[in-house]
Amino acid sequence: MRQFTRFRDVAYCGVLRDDGGALAAGSEDGRCVVFDTHSRTLLRSLEGHARACHAVSFCPRQRTRLASAGDDTTVRLWDVTGGTQVARFDGHADYVRALVPSPATATVAGGGGDTLWASGGYDHCIKLWDARLGGAGACVMTLRHGHQVEGLAFFPAGGILVSVGGPAVCFWDLLGGGRLLRRLRPHAKDVTCVTVCAAVGPPAAGDIARRATPRMLTGSLDGYVKVFELDGYSVTHCAKYPGPVLSLAVAPDASALAVGCADGTLALRKRLRASKTSALALGTQVQSAHRVPPPHKLHLPILPRSGRVLDAGSYRYFIRGQGVRPSPGDSVVLARRRARVAPFDAALRRFKHRDALDAALASRSPAVVAAVLDALAQRGALLSALAGRDAASLTPLLHFLARHVAQPRHCRLLASVAARLLDIYTVAVGADPGVDAAFANLAAAVATEVAAQRELMVLHGVLEPLLAASQRGR
Repeated sequence: MRQFTRFRDVAYCGVLRDDGGALAAGSEDGRCVVFDTHSRTLLRSLEGHARACHAVSFCPRQRTRLASAGDDTTVRLWDVTGGTQVARFDGHADYVRALVPSPATATVAGGGGDTLWASGGYDHCIKLWDARLGGAGACVMTLRHGHQVEGLAFFPAGGILVSVGGPAVCFWDLLGGGRLLRRLRPHAKDVTCVTVCAAVGPPAAGDIARRATPRMLTGSLDGYVKVFELDGYSVTHCAKYPGPVLSLAVAPDASALAVGCADGTLALRKRLRASKTSALALGTQVQSAHRVPPPHKLHLPILPRSGRVLDAGSYRYFIRGQGVRPSPGDSVVLARRRARVAPFDAALRRFKHRDALDAALASRSPAVVAAVLDALAQRGALLSALAGRDAASLTPLLHFLARHVAQPRHCRLLASVAARLLDIYTVAVGADPGVDAAFANLAAAVATEVAAQRELMVLHGVLEPLLAASQRGR
């Protein structure tokens, strides 16, 4: 429908205003930009953040107000009409990545907007800000999530706040002084996003008015989106996606679900509702049959002679469609070819752990080798895959560790593997010149990385008082 490209750097956190007339987004250069969604005109470029702006939200009750949060540890409130900064909130000690307004916020007399905001950062803290207060007094409550906060959401009434980050999902009672109600670990990996939908679930038992109940959705790096009911915090539905889930959103009428994955996939799911006309026509056709099938089987075909529904109780149900030939105008979908299994995956399936590690080393991919080592550690087979190697099979592993042990992404895993190798093959040092040289290269790589880390720590100690002095100068 629209494409907005007037960004100087990477764009983040695009959000629509409640009427759909404006779009706001943050960017890597710290700007917060506002577009007209109909003409794609750049309405405002709000500059104030010193680093990337990762969270943007419109005020629900006042469309001319906008809040933003960024990697400069600040939360800012903007007047879009004048392009000016209304308030600035300082209090976080690390990146701020989550920002939501409270639905229970009272409107300030005299044309004010939403006053209570919740923000979460990588300092493991959640802070509630009152826009009517200035300075340090604007922070009215601080909550400790225990992990880096990736997402926040309020319950429809505004009395309970949900925070996600790390493997935890926490529920906070704001009316009770920020008391922790429940801490869940529903995913196998870190939870990245959360949203609460007001009226999407089935009516509660005993509800005469048949009112829809709220539901909560969470997404995680394990590729799953899970739906929770809010009475007992239990999972009611679960959906698997092709990659780690980074963001999700639900349409206001709960007719569609959008999920964004780390591999660039945008998955859209729609809820199909049958119209009254089609339901009435289907009921008329069923009434004309010899026997009326149960309501949950109306979509199944009916045998012409007996009038019986073709279901799993009949043999014809399992052989249906095998003798049907395509017509000249039909589109034929060919069967997909089976995906080839990588050699290390095939070895893991046959429990040949040493062969799986050798196949991963042959691929020369650090990510593949780290994944195989992690899988072996989880299976408890890492020791058997490392032990009992001769010089020809041990040397490639030592060379790989020497090249990649200093990479931050795999440092912890590869350092533990190197320690295991030293424990196993210390008695064999001196038996083979190639193995001794590989161990020497590994020791040199570790020593170089340790020296670099020491220099960085010295530099950090020099810069820390300078940065603190510059912050006080502001």
